[in-house]
Amino acid sequence: MTEKMKNTLVEYRGGGYDGCIFEYNFAYYDKKGKYHSIFASGCMGCKNEEDLKKLPPQDIIYYKLGDKKDCNKIGETFAISNCLRLAEWFTQNNIDAYIPFVCAQCGERFNLVVQGMGIGKHGVGGIMIDYSELVCEDCHTIGTCGYCGEFVGENCLDEEHRCEFCRESDQE
Repeated sequence: MTEKMKNTLVEYRGGGYDGCIFEYNFAYYDKKGKYHSIFASGCMGCKNEEDLKKLPPQDIIYYKLGDKKDCNKIGETFAISNCLRLAEWFTQNNIDAYIPFVCAQCGERFNLVVQGMGIGKHGVGGIMIDYSELVCEDCHTIGTCGYCGEFVGENCLDEEHRCEFCRESDQE
């Protein structure tokens, strides 16, 4: 890392519960080259740039946020829960980042940092639960039950915007 990193997302292995080194953590170099720890956990979580420099280079991956190819890699390879956490961090810190995804419902591309919701859940090796898919904000709104707030998809709602469970509850 000889040149100053700018507008770059850093993914590194070394986090998780205390003592764990297999969970991925993230940092960000802003447009001025200042280091920000997005989330750092476990025994090798990097709270600052000096900690990051101590990690083996093969455990660090850099993504230039202005590079379309790098941004596509984020959307294609990261766990959905990590993508949602990153999107939330970029939004809270007013950072204009583009992390493209394809909506699982309508097939349109959208920027996760601006809009997007995780849907469906599945187990990951018995250690966590992650989302199965991402949908754009429009599809999430259209496919969410107006009574219980659960996303079920547009085709599973009746004309009153109720899911099957809420329809059955009203009949009792």
